[in-house]
Amino acid sequence: MRSNCRTCGKPLEPAVRGRLPDYCGIPCRRTQEAILRRLRANLRQLEAKAENYNRPGNAYGAHQMQFLLPRLEAVRLALADELAR
Repeated sequence: MRSNCRTCGKPLEPAVRGRLPDYCGIPCRRTQEAILRRLRANLRQLEAKAENYNRPGNAYGAHQMQFLLPRLEAVRLALADELAR
């Protein structure tokens, strides 16, 4: 059971009925949604670059993949961590 807000850490008031809240209010919920949107957009952008770099005959892309792959993995892990919270 969660006793603090997922975003700001404030103590949560228990719900009268239904499941326990995850956020203390709408601003905290919107902040978390913005974080997830940003991570998903970054992941889409990096995956598009990786797909572009993997095309046959792209010497520049083959060189850049060594720099792109660690960034791609970092964004994937960050998104997985945010979703697991």
